Amino acid sequence: MIENDEDDRFLTQENFQKDWPKAVIEFVSPSELPLYLKESGNKPHLILLSMNARPYTALDLIAQLRGEQGYESTPIIVLSESAQPEEIKACYSAGASSFIKKPASYSNTLFKIKTFIDYWSQTAELPLSI
Repeated sequence: MIENDEDDRFLTQENFQKDWPKAVIEFVSPSELPLYLKESGNKPHLILLSMNARPYTALDLIAQLRGEQGYESTPIIVLSESAQPEEIKACYSAGASSFIKKPASYSNTLFKIKTFIDYWSQTAELPLSI
């Protein structure tokens, strides 16, 4: 997960531990991403990306991820506090797999996190890791 907001990281971590105790979630800062991609022994099965991953934009990070060998089909889910049509279109055009507007309430946030994780982990058929 690439997320600058500490509260969002906490909520996501709490929800993962409660509903998917075997899942491993790592938080990577945008500036650490290039090093993480080169040195990590574990390729993520799913990437959660904040739209405002300062100092970069989600579009920069999507392009970087899609350009890396082995990440061409990794699901990239963009999370944003806004849902401007041009922002959504740009993310999908850049290669995002999904765009989700962050809800304002805690309960709605947990519901959305659970729903999209269930979809990507149980419903969607993804290519095998190479």
